[in-house]
This record gives sequence, structure tokens and C-alpha cells, in this order.
Amino acid sequence: MSEVLAHAPFTATLPTELWNKIFEYVIYVRGIMDTSTPDPFDVPGCRLPHEKFPTKEYRASLACKRSLVLVCKRWHTLATHLLYQVVVLGPQNIRLLHRTMKHSGRQLYNSTAMSTLGSFVRHIELSTVDRVHDIVGILSCTHKLEIFSVDCLLYDAHIFPTPLIEALTSVCSSTLRKLSFRGAYPDSSDCHDIVRSSRQLQTILIANPDIGYGFCPVEILRNPNITFLSVGHNVFDPRSNTSVSGIAPQALPPVQGHFLLSFKFFIPLEDWSLLLKRHGHRFHTIYLELHDTDRDVQECLDIFSANCPNLQHFIIVTLNFHRLAAALPYSFPPTITHLGLYAKQEGASYTLFSVLAELGRVATPLSPRLQVLRLLNPSVGDILRGEGLADRFGPLIRSLQFRIQDHDGLDLLLEP
Repeated sequence: MSEVLAHAPFTATLPTELWNKIFEYVIYVRGIMDTSTPDPFDVPGCRLPHEKFPTKEYRASLACKRSLVLVCKRWHTLATHLLYQVVVLGPQNIRLLHRTMKHSGRQLYNSTAMSTLGSFVRHIELSTVDRVHDIVGILSCTHKLEIFSVDCLLYDAHIFPTPLIEALTSVCSSTLRKLSFRGAYPDSSDCHDIVRSSRQLQTILIANPDIGYGFCPVEILRNPNITFLSVGHNVFDPRSNTSVSGIAPQALPPVQGHFLLSFKFFIPLEDWSLLLKRHGHRFHTIYLELHDTDRDVQECLDIFSANCPNLQHFIIVTLNFHRLAAALPYSFPPTITHLGLYAKQEGASYTLFSVLAELGRVATPLSPRLQVLRLLNPSVGDILRGEGLADRFGPLIRSLQFRIQDHDGLDLLLEP
């Protein structure tokens, strides 16, 4: 008997649930399956909504998944759902994946499979709006889809095809929780339809503030599950009721607001003010993205100060550290306790650190209750420590009335 046990395959000694936990640990990619958008001050080290899809980490994870399904029949059964959990659709694989999904459906019909491959898909990352027919075919199979993200890398914004919105609303409306659009955006009618039909939505991110036909924040805030939304050019939709009828105010959750400021197109700050007069009490965290300008920043900050009494966390997002540093002398809302700085293009760390040090000489505080200033780019802390800048500017920075932390919430300067 002992000889039989000694030669028994190891896989037989572990339950399926434990193997699933092991597989999930091995293939883990930070934030890739988050259906909500964590507050970076509540969850240090989380992936920010402005960070691009982690292509390098995803490819490494995908290679691991492909290896797992090839080990043996049992592992193939256990790991197949992980292989299709996150799907990246590009020009080269859309048609092939559509054919695979259709074949999987026929297998289920013939009772040779327990479930279709499409039922495993939870996250779709779309990098093209070509081959609409094939994309619609794929979406029609993904009735458990939770995250849909578009990043077309187009120079000018394009209209997102209506058939794709129709497929999302007809198949995934009960499961869809997170939407992200970069480079291609639905028109106002499609936005209205998807917000109305997808009642489980928690996050809506748009990366371009110049979209006059974009999502209407007033309509989005009617959704009782929303916790993160972008506010850009289009604030009010004439079809939307500005009140949130039928929902008790105390039942609505706090939200994170992503406000996009642009120089190219007129951003109606008076509409921002009107929006926040009605709903400002719900905003506990605000991202202010300086899309292509530093103009009107103080006016925006004053609007937030006047209308957001519960605002505690504030994050400045800009192109690079030169612009990021320029925003620091402004007077931030007096209620904030945590200030975050994030640059979409890393570099010029020396400039940022110099400005942080100069804050020690500023008589007027950034905010009277400010406790923490956090540098949210993951690599900044290591760069500054590695270049020895922390030691050089340490005395000045220690004179500040607040702590400076890195992306993971660790103090940048330790006490001597």
C-alpha cells in the first residue's frame, strides 16, 4: 500500500480549490482583475486608473497559463478558465479568437464540453475598432464579462462603433462593472444606453476631456453602484434629470472623481460648479488631470473647496514632473489630508525633488490639514533614493509639516 501511495501522482493529493489558489498566485498581475478602482491612499501600491494596461506583465502571465494547460489533462481542465480570463484583442487575433469561440459553442451544443470558452472571459482589452463583426461575435459569447477597456492608440478620438455598444448592453449588462475608453469613445446616445442598462457599473474612465459627446456625469451618478467616474467636456445631458430620484441620499456611496482639464477645448467650469453643488458631498477623492494645460488650476481648486466638504484625498495627474512641480504652489482645498502626485511620463525626478525641498521655505501651507504627500509613480521612490537626492535635500524636506511617501506608502526620508 505504501508503494502505491509513493508512486501516486501528486496532483491527486490536492483538492481542486487549492490548485486554483496556487494557479491564481502564479499568474497574478497587479490590478488586472480589479472591477472597482481602489483609492491609492486606502490601498497603497494599487494600480492607478491612469496607468496603461500592463502588457509586459500580462504576456508573462499568459505564457505561464499556456504552460499550465499543457502539463496534463487535469491541469488543462483546471487552468483553461484562467487562460481565457483576460483577453487582449488586436488586429492579428480577433478573427482567430472569434472562430475559437464559435467552435467552443458548438462543442457545448454537442455535449462534449462543460461550458463555452466565452463564459470564462472576465476582462477584454481592445486595441482596435476594426473587424466589428468579429468583435461583436466574441462579445456575444462573453455573458460574464466584467471589465471592458478600449485603448486604440489613435492620434484623434474616434467614434466607438454602435454595434459593439449594442452587443455589450444586450449580453453583458448584468455583469459589466468597469468601462475604460482611450482613443475611441461612444457617442452620447450609446453612452446613455450603456449607463442606463448596466446597473452594476462601478467605474467609468474616459481619457480624453475633449469629447463633447461623452458620458454624462449626472446620468452616471444616478447609478447607485458607481464609485469612480470621469468628468470632462460634457457635464449635463438634456435627457437627464439632474436629481437622483428614487434613491435615498444616505444610500449613495462616496465616489472618486476624475476631472480632466484641457486647453484645446473649452471646459465649462461653471458646469463643474453646478454639478458639485448637487453632488459634491459624495466626492471623497478627486483626481485633477492637467491634460495639456496648467491654466485655470486654481479656479478648479476653488470650486472643489467650495462644494466638496468631505474631500480628503486629492491627486494631481499631469504629463511630466515639470508640470507636476508647477502645480505645487497652489492653494488646495482645506479639507484634504492626503495629496498625491502622478506623472504619465516619468523623468526629471531631480526637478520634482528640488521643488519638494523648496516647499520648506513656503510660508503658506498647501493645505492646513495636509498630513501626507505621496509620489504615486511606482519607480520614483527608488530613483530618488538611488541617486542620493534624499540625503542631499533631506534637511529641507524634514522641515515640512507633512510626510513625503513613495508609491507604496513608505516614508521617503527616514529619521536620522
